[in-house]
Amino acid sequence: MKEAKTAFEAWMSHPSLGEGTVWGRIIFVGWRLRFESETVTREVPLVNLRIERDEAADGGIVFCDPDHAEWTFHTLDQEILERGPLLQQAHTRNQIRELQGGKELVRRLKITGAFLAGFAVLAVVVSMLMGMMVRSLVARVPAEWEQELGDEAMADLKQQETFTEDAKLQTNLIRAVAPLVRAAPTNAMGFKFHILKSPVPNAFALPGGKVYLLSGLLAKAESQDEIIGVLAHELGHLQHRDHMRRMIADGGGAYLIGLMFGHVTGGAALIYASKTLLFAAHSRESEAAADAFAAATLAKLGRPATPMGELLLRITGPEANGATAILHDHPLGQERLDYLAARDTSPSRPALLGDEEWAALKTICE
Repeated sequence: MKEAKTAFEAWMSHPSLGEGTVWGRIIFVGWRLRFESETVTREVPLVNLRIERDEAADGGIVFCDPDHAEWTFHTLDQEILERGPLLQQAHTRNQIRELQGGKELVRRLKITGAFLAGFAVLAVVVSMLMGMMVRSLVARVPAEWEQELGDEAMADLKQQETFTEDAKLQTNLIRAVAPLVRAAPTNAMGFKFHILKSPVPNAFALPGGKVYLLSGLLAKAESQDEIIGVLAHELGHLQHRDHMRRMIADGGGAYLIGLMFGHVTGGAALIYASKTLLFAAHSRESEAAADAFAAATLAKLGRPATPMGELLLRITGPEANGATAILHDHPLGQERLDYLAARDTSPSRPALLGDEEWAALKTICE
């Protein structure tokens, strides 16, 4: 059994010593703490003893008598706090408890900080690996299955929304977007445009090349370029297969494993995936990439990208005046609008549709 110490190496400070110190030892004599050296001996009754952390020495302890605060006694030996005379006095025992509590708090804060830093690094690494895995899995999904998924999602959509069956309006929309489709990179499945009669000011796309324009967005549009820009943005999501990335990223481990081993069909998986596509939103990264795609495609047509941003800002910004529906898939700030404006290469071009055709297309909003 380890023998308890009775003396602790220490030093004494006093203004008369300047920056110098006197080395000696601390011992306990009855109910007094005594510092003794070859030249100095000082005692402090334990009932008057003040115990503090030594800010000038890491891990150090300072003892003093408040009635004679100019005399201070210092030690680096933490074991002194375990001595019976100090623990048997409530006055000194409480001070030791507070001192050790603060020390424990600092220790825990350091451990917590190290843990959070390690967790942040791990999160970055996991995010990078997850992104690589998702991209790899998306590349494995065949176009046929993507088409089937889009069809299933569209079937769900038809149960909730009203599709416009007016052939003339559909033809006007196809004529308006034809130059846009020609300017966009080739998509193996092609693009199919649909009009939904809904007050929600929105547009979105689903796998299989399906693009949906809601009448609420047409009602808010002040020019054809505003609508064409938003549709170009949606073509960007399709071209980058953002819907598949989002679905795989949100689908959980089992879904990822199923895709990895080729089990990409099946009624339950298909229904789950279609509902995920209808109700989830794209990431900021995907939105920015779709913006860049839209700006580049519109530039090929010699058409501006700014109107798209102005339409979205009109719907989502302060001037929306509490609109009942928000384009949650297209968060827009001034920075994003400035980005689109900086990529405009042509201030104006003739409208894609004649006035009568554009007016006819807008009648769906009535």
